[in-house]
Amino acid sequence: MSHAVQAGPVADDDFPDPRWLGHLCGRLEWGRARTTGVIRPESSNAAGFVHLSTQGQVHLPANRIFGDRSDLMLLYIDPAALDAPLRWEPGVPGDPDGMLFPHLYGALPTDAVVAVQPYCPGPDGRYPPVIPRPGGCGGNPKSPAPKDC
Repeated sequence: MSHAVQAGPVADDDFPDPRWLGHLCGRLEWGRARTTGVIRPESSNAAGFVHLSTQGQVHLPANRIFGDRSDLMLLYIDPAALDAPLRWEPGVPGDPDGMLFPHLYGALPTDAVVAVQPYCPGPDGRYPPVIPRPGGCGGNPKSPAPKDC
């Protein structure tokens, strides 16, 4: 069963849909993507894919890669709206045994983004394992880019 991408604001009751994946990027990268229509991170050139996560995994790459950045955005992705191959593959040493991450072998179209929110570290400086519910500031991907944490 696929989930339709909603053109307007997404009802608060729709979050978090466990089928939606997450992608992390900086606020400026999201702003550029909204202009070009695609997200193609520099890391995808070396890795050959765009890193995605389930909502329950997103804190792992956030803590490993992004440190305590205050401009990190969490993009909620509808996998049914992707037009490139999505493969579930092992992460890196240190990830839980047997955990597979979704990797997108192509550009991430902004039309697949159903919501956006700032993703901020907790008081201890680490990103929390539970993603807060989107709302208000930038929940709709058609809204202006949300502000930093």
